[in-house]
Amino acid sequence: MVLKYLFVEDKLAVFSITAKNIVWQLIPWKKEEKSIVTKISEEIIHRSFKAKTAEKLSRLILPEIPIEIQKIIINPDGELYTIPFEVLLYNSTFLLENFTLSYTSNLGFIHLDNLVENENKKAFIYAPNYGDEEEVLATRGSTATLVGARKESEMISKLFPSEIYLGKDVSKEVFLKTAPKASVLHLAMHAEIDTDESGLSRLIFGKENEEKQDLYLEELYALNLNADMAVLSACNTGLGKENAGRSMESFERAFTFSGVAATVASLWEVPDVATSQIMESFYQNLKQGNSKSEALIQAKLDYVKSNKGTKLDQPFYWAGFVLYGENKALVKTNNTIFILLLLFSLSILFVLFSLRIKRKKEV
Repeated sequence: MVLKYLFVEDKLAVFSITAKNIVWQLIPWKKEEKSIVTKISEEIIHRSFKAKTAEKLSRLILPEIPIEIQKIIINPDGELYTIPFEVLLYNSTFLLENFTLSYTSNLGFIHLDNLVENENKKAFIYAPNYGDEEEVLATRGSTATLVGARKESEMISKLFPSEIYLGKDVSKEVFLKTAPKASVLHLAMHAEIDTDESGLSRLIFGKENEEKQDLYLEELYALNLNADMAVLSACNTGLGKENAGRSMESFERAFTFSGVAATVASLWEVPDVATSQIMESFYQNLKQGNSKSEALIQAKLDYVKSNKGTKLDQPFYWAGFVLYGENKALVKTNNTIFILLLLFSLSILFVLFSLRIKRKKEV
């Protein structure tokens, strides 16, 4: 099911699209409705999430979902880009507990079956060094070296064939030279978003005062990338200049237009350590052959389960990343070993059965 949202003056159009039907409705969207989105965003960021607020927004913007639906693709608009639909409530539980969710910035990006997959199948990982100090509790919008980012980068390199660039080995020049060769791009770093002039949003590859090391959003449009997925493990990479009726002018959008099939982007200043844990689980799930959306949803559910009843089960820690774009699995499961084991087992059973028949005849 595709849920497309479109702001038209003081109303919100909600389109529910399935293989069988298209249903739409117009919802009043004035100051009161806008305030609910603002409130839930503030509650998440300030670690004071309330189910009551999520329920109110859910009743407002979620249509009835047919019982057979398992996967939902969300095409937001305007301020709806700023919220993770995973935290909305359906049947009194989080939406991610009921459905596999992914996002698209344009309906034209939903079916990419003819996309030529990158044959390299190698991850290129970038985790810059921002100085001598390491800050364990940092978000990825500050200026300290990120302990979690370094850890997740090393973990990913053990799961997938990789070229990993850490610390002083990372620079803007290195990224521009190597990124076009990647099947997976993983950027564990700091980012700054300019909501007034989107082209000035930047990925920071060096110390903050060395602006020549910054990769600006507008530069990404000139690149020719061929990655199956880019993971922007930095702050606010799914946000930017809001334009109702158009896509959010964000790093997610820029990577898509540069040729990346799918992008994992963040909706706020994500915490470094929690992000590292989410990413570790995400890549482990990908390694097992899950689709990108399934892998990310399961990583979030695993995090919530392991931190249930603590302050770390707040959505701020686990709901910050969303998947945009193509949803195929990175790893194609190989049933050859299973088939060989099955044939081997059947052979053993046949031999045992033959021996049993032979003994009966001898008796």
